[in-house]
Amino acid sequence: MDARFGGTQSARPPSIIRKSSIGTEARIYAIPRFLDGRRRAKSDSAIIMHDHTPLRVLLTGGAGFLGKRVISELRELAESRSRLVHIRSLDLLACESADESVVGDITDASVVDEATRKIDVVIHAAAMIDWGNTPQSRLFAVNLDGTRHVLSSARRHGVRALLYTGTMDVVMDGGPLCAIDESQPYPARFLDAYSESKALAEQEVLRANDDGLRTVVLRACGMYGEADPYHMENVLAAVRDGKLSFRIGSPKTVFEHVYVGNVAYAHALAALAIVEDEPPTITGRKYFVTDQDADNFFEFMREFVERLGYEFPPASRSIPGPVAMLAGRANEAFAKLVQPLWKLRPVLTRSSVAVLTNSISIASSRLRDDLGYAPRYTPEEAFDRVLRYYAQDPGDA
Repeated sequence: MDARFGGTQSARPPSIIRKSSIGTEARIYAIPRFLDGRRRAKSDSAIIMHDHTPLRVLLTGGAGFLGKRVISELRELAESRSRLVHIRSLDLLACESADESVVGDITDASVVDEATRKIDVVIHAAAMIDWGNTPQSRLFAVNLDGTRHVLSSARRHGVRALLYTGTMDVVMDGGPLCAIDESQPYPARFLDAYSESKALAEQEVLRANDDGLRTVVLRACGMYGEADPYHMENVLAAVRDGKLSFRIGSPKTVFEHVYVGNVAYAHALAALAIVEDEPPTITGRKYFVTDQDADNFFEFMREFVERLGYEFPPASRSIPGPVAMLAGRANEAFAKLVQPLWKLRPVLTRSSVAVLTNSISIASSRLRDDLGYAPRYTPEEAFDRVLRYYAQDPGDA
């Protein structure tokens, strides 16, 4: 999902290379598919489409954790409605599941501008996710300035709608938030630079909504799922390395988890509704995406860890929040001290401790009422899918 800092780019030769005026390359890969953007059907029976013109979608962050699932959920939903879609990904890494893959950086306005040409809907999911380790300037360059580039290009090229992937972090202030909904105001002081950058970006997206460009914000809660680079990976890595010997905070503290497949499904529903519904009820609004009741973060992870054959610290082995906060502060100070010589990214930071020691739960039916959203995957189905993924090769976590 990080469209600024990816990994090694694919060695596959690009079919087209376009250079911006400042020398940044946006590599566009043509992914072999049918012209209508669909995968080959399992049967030879033809699918009759009500519209032979594909809905052209630009997905920023298409090669990321959420982005890959958005592609599969959008394709399946569109096909079930006899709708053609053509998906172009923009990310630092090539995305082979998209119809086109633009390899470039969203902080480069010329790259974004080129990727936005001939697009109907933008799903802006690219972001730099961080909990206290990355300099504010980098976070704002990606999350805020990158969003501004997307909005500007969308206007310039006549894009019909823009769907922005937000986060529940934008309302966090370091204290408990119980049974909140979309009326919850932004805090006077944000939890960290990541939360602030995402809040400022979503506000610009909402202000941009008008008859020329329809916009909507979907706020994901604490996502987990297969190939989860955030929660699942960090917890499993700590367990395997013997570094998770205690819990943090009270066992009564709850956290709002959501399965990545359901977040992707909500994006697919919104992407079609925002261009097909007249008038669209979701434009200019923000929505939390949830799929189950909030529960304790450590209890939630314990079920996965123990089913995978590892030991998990019991609830009785927990350190108080204030002690953990001091440890988080010390970790950040040490990481900053050694930064010139060693790039250290501590998992335990002030932000992560604040999240783990203060309850957050969402109580909203707005997405269901306005969009007809209901989770596609039950908590049991999501658990089984994630467990099967990590059971196959937990070393990949």
